[in-house]
Amino acid sequence: RSKQASDEEHWSRQAEIRGRTSKDGEKAAREESMKELYDAVKKLAGGYSKPERPVKDKDRPTTEVQQQRNRWVEYFEELLNRPAPTNPPDIEATHTDLPTDVNPPTTEEIRMATRQIKRGKAAGPDNIPAVALKSDIEVTTNMLHLPFKKIWEEEQVPMD
Repeated sequence: RSKQASDEEHWSRQAEIRGRTSKDGEKAAREESMKELYDAVKKLAGGYSKPERPVKDKDRPTTEVQQQRNRWVEYFEELLNRPAPTNPPDIEATHTDLPTDVNPPTTEEIRMATRQIKRGKAAGPDNIPAVALKSDIEVTTNMLHLPFKKIWEEEQVPMD
């Protein structure tokens, strides 16, 4: 078989596939099936490939993929394999005795946290939607303060 006959057969198959795909797309559009229409258009348009961007070599830009990879390897080896500084800076250790509030959460802290909850978020494992918590912040604050205080003092979260 000749290369020309093989190429012609390949392109005729491609044209047949494109014809079938465009007919499928038209049918999907008539039936208002957006997923099938999207798939058909995507198949007809072909895959997107980024245009090759040259990488600046030491002398000049290069567009050949293997040369670009080699240049990146060389770049990172130079960047990451530098000698240690001869006289490192003298950095003082930070103080670790920072003031920490170890008191149970106050009603004001609970109120502020409740206000910061974003509306429209899905309910958590407790199935309480954010809008319900924010509907009356004072009631929410008073309801949560006692359990939070108990959890804080016992240092254990109940399983239920």
